[in-house]
Amino acid sequence: TLDERLFALQDANWNVTGITNTSGTIQERYTETPYGVVTFRDGSGSTISGSTKGWDILHQGAKTDTIGDYDFRNRVYSPTLGRWLSNDPLGFEAGDNNYYSYVHNNPIKFRDPLGLEECNKENSGKKRGITFQTVFSPGEVSPDFAKGSLNLLIVLSVFQDIPIPGISKMEELLTGLAPWTQGGKDFAMNVAYLKEFDVLLTRTGGMASLWTKVKCQTCKCTNWFPSISGYTNWGWTDTCAPKWFKCDLSQTEWAKEQLLPGSVGYNTKDALLFRSLTKEDVSSLKNDCSSQAEKSCQK
Repeated sequence: TLDERLFALQDANWNVTGITNTSGTIQERYTETPYGVVTFRDGSGSTISGSTKGWDILHQGAKTDTIGDYDFRNRVYSPTLGRWLSNDPLGFEAGDNNYYSYVHNNPIKFRDPLGLEECNKENSGKKRGITFQTVFSPGEVSPDFAKGSLNLLIVLSVFQDIPIPGISKMEELLTGLAPWTQGGKDFAMNVAYLKEFDVLLTRTGGMASLWTKVKCQTCKCTNWFPSISGYTNWGWTDTCAPKWFKCDLSQTEWAKEQLLPGSVGYNTKDALLFRSLTKEDVSSLKNDCSSQAEKSCQK
């Protein structure tokens, strides 16, 4: 509940083993198989059917759904099957011929918090990028310095929930939504963000740039004194704080048909005409720009 604060207890593999209240009293305990099948217990250790606190962060810090599978951002993992439910987005680059294999079938030694690639001795020194939000920014100004930016997820959410049939472009969306349009509170708030951002664009000729926040990491041994204790623990270590990466629009799938030479009034590699976008454009740009940001960390 909102008036109850709980704290998680975790083991060396980030599995949540229990939760306590503010006084340190154990509220629930969780025991797992190496692959993440959980047995729920109350504070005294007696088995219960499920969490009475609604606790759903368990195996290696991942969120579990109603049927017991885990969401690791890029993929869903089944603890009963001991494998991923979709193939690895990295393909053979992940270092395993089996695209569905879970941490080389060794969850005691390895972790894969993003559903992409575990960090081990063989991958020592390997670099990767973890992306967060992707946003539109007025003109070509970084979101940190712009007066306002717009998360692409807000745009996609509005397109998904829009109650008016036949609207597929941003232009139609901004001009076709009447004040009496039916929709929930979140929908109305997102529409307000859209229209406010559109007003900001009037100063840049309707042009917006695209930015993705990314954090770079390197695979390293995490033992304090590896020469003494051995190279037994490995993990992805941040090499920089999250930063904004500017998308090169000319390198996106969207640009193949859209890119035109010119300045204001035309799409360029640095900025695009916001109102000309469709829902499909937004989805494609989000994926391509996230990919560019991830690859920038591998240089």
